[in-house]
Amino acid sequence: MDIETAAKELGGLIAQTPEYKYYNQAAKDVEGDNELSELMKGLKELEQKVLEAQKEGKKISEELKAEYNSYMEKVQGKTRIQSLIATQENYLKMMNKVNEMIAEGIREGAQSRIITDV
Repeated sequence: MDIETAAKELGGLIAQTPEYKYYNQAAKDVEGDNELSELMKGLKELEQKVLEAQKEGKKISEELKAEYNSYMEKVQGKTRIQSLIATQENYLKMMNKVNEMIAEGIREGAQSRIITDV
């Protein structure tokens, strides 16, 4: 089996894990929530204002900070966002474990004295 085929097979296996499925569904739930989408849009606009002020060396107004914090609290308080964050953390833990196993395979493969056709 070549490396591309093995990688594609690994991707297919990852897509079948509960961690991926829950994360994927949580992301779709967030995308489909119109109220949350509007809050996220407003938050991004405020983030842009903050970044622009920082680039221009301007002090960020207390009003802008308060508005930003208000949006952030509203977004973080949404159940769908909390679910997305939790499922993302579980998915990332699984992917870190996969990466560790790949690194272990590389280390073991590099120590092998068996010559294979590449």
